[in-house]
Amino acid sequence: MGRKKWMEKIIFVLEILAAMIFAGLSFWMLWHYIEYNGNAAVETSALGKKTTDMVEPGTSGKKKTNDVQNETEEPSGHKKQEEGSAIRAEISVPENICVTIMDQDFQHEYHETVVLSCDKGYAVSEMGGTDSEKKEYAPEETFTISASELPEGTILCVSGNKNGALKVESITRGDGTPQYRGKLYLEGTEDGILVVNELPLEEYLCGVVSSEMPSDYPEEALKAQAVCARTYAVNCIPVRDMNDSVSFQVYNNYRSQKASREAVAATTGEILPLDEVLYFSTSCLSEHREDLGDEGAFEKFLKEEPEEGKEYGSPWLRWTVELPVRMVVENCIREFGEDVKELKKKAEAAEGEEEIFSVRITGRRNDGQIQAVSISCYGEHFSVEGEYQIRKLFGDRDLEILLQDGTLTSNMQLLPSAYFYLEGESFKLDDSISIVGGGYGHGNGMSQCGAAQMASEGLDYHAILRYYYGVDTIVGKDT
Repeated sequence: MGRKKWMEKIIFVLEILAAMIFAGLSFWMLWHYIEYNGNAAVETSALGKKTTDMVEPGTSGKKKTNDVQNETEEPSGHKKQEEGSAIRAEISVPENICVTIMDQDFQHEYHETVVLSCDKGYAVSEMGGTDSEKKEYAPEETFTISASELPEGTILCVSGNKNGALKVESITRGDGTPQYRGKLYLEGTEDGILVVNELPLEEYLCGVVSSEMPSDYPEEALKAQAVCARTYAVNCIPVRDMNDSVSFQVYNNYRSQKASREAVAATTGEILPLDEVLYFSTSCLSEHREDLGDEGAFEKFLKEEPEEGKEYGSPWLRWTVELPVRMVVENCIREFGEDVKELKKKAEAAEGEEEIFSVRITGRRNDGQIQAVSISCYGEHFSVEGEYQIRKLFGDRDLEILLQDGTLTSNMQLLPSAYFYLEGESFKLDDSISIVGGGYGHGNGMSQCGAAQMASEGLDYHAILRYYYGVDTIVGKDT
């Protein structure tokens, strides 16, 4: 009997312990669930883990957080929020960045010859070499090396004295000879010399903001640009090396100005919780519209006189161009190559009196951007998709584009945007196609002229970014 009672007591104690363990485990799981949903939505989004490669511009930013704040509609049509500060988040913003420097005119990543100098002097050393092999150069003394002199796989490191900026005298940019902070690495490859600039991320951003947005734009617009540029860079760093061309972000085409540097400093470490952040020059004012996918609706919208002063007075708000049919045919022949060799023969023999060319818009986004066109010529049929390819097909450097302010511009390989409509559908070979369009750029993300306009109306950069991306900025723990 005593033994039975003893066993009952042991079982009772074990049941108590099991209940306590179960309760503790439940509390632990509940606590982590609450913390995960409250804070770690940003934490686990892993900024720097890009879910989509930068293919042709076509997708706005993908959210990494579900934070939503109340918005109020302003009379100007912009959604405005009260001025605020960035949210603290457990993310990591890297200190340095590496950028490949393209050759002259941004044609290739490889250089035949590199010529360097520095007004404070500099040193050149081979990676893996000894200190005794390092060579010092005096201020303004030049160092020249050709691709044939740098063996494949050999990397030279070039650093300026006293944080001096290194000049690459073998190329020119918008401000003439470009200068680079940090270090330059020259790598010998079978294709030529690869030039890579390693520098602090915030210093890099100063060169991006100055090159991507005019420094005389309003302060809050420059801040918005700085946050966009930082987010873009942070997303690119772990995925691929960037270069300094429009394929990524234009860097150091124009030297950093005081206003741009102040905008970068004022937003230090701030990024958007998105996997992808795009921006472009000028909107046609169709952002946030969902009713312009129909041809008639978009044509009516574009014919309406835009409000005066919109898009910071940009002349690209509306534009027209007369596009020769023969030019489009030549572009088709060049783009489609062997697939249209019969078209080339027929076009060369044609006198242009018959209506042998037709073009039809077959797909638009709900905001009006063209996504697909169908072309027929001499019985050959083509389907072209994607805003970039469409702009390329209807573009040519010889075209004169009439802007809203009455000025003419040319030397553009692409049409200004894919927000346009065509007057007519069937044409003779010697005809021209009248194109009426609006905006400049791929039309995804933030309009830089729109940001400047909003800033001039008194909105801060937090409100500007929320209007275009629908999220708040966040600041990482390492900043």
